[in-house]
Amino acid sequence: MLVGNKLDMESSRRTPREMGERFAQEEGLLFTEASAKNGDGVQDLFMEIGKSLSSFFFTATANLVSFSKEITACTSPATSFNSCRRKGAQSVRRA
Repeated sequence: MLVGNKLDMESSRRTPREMGERFAQEEGLLFTEASAKNGDGVQDLFMEIGKSLSSFFFTATANLVSFSKEITACTSPATSFNSCRRKGAQSVRRA
């Protein structure tokens, strides 16, 4: 996340908001502005971080569950070795 600070000093701004937004987008980051001095935007900043973490962990958990199901299916005695291979995946032979 990219955070522009000193939101309370709008009159002496040196970097346009659009530049920060553009840079964040190019780098795949969230963007917001805040003021540590008066607290403007700080609560929103932490809420966005919380949402992003929640989304990340939900996706990571779903991926692990899916991968776990694949591993279980591939280690089943009734499954042939070749049917478990995925494109780009490393081959693992059962003992």
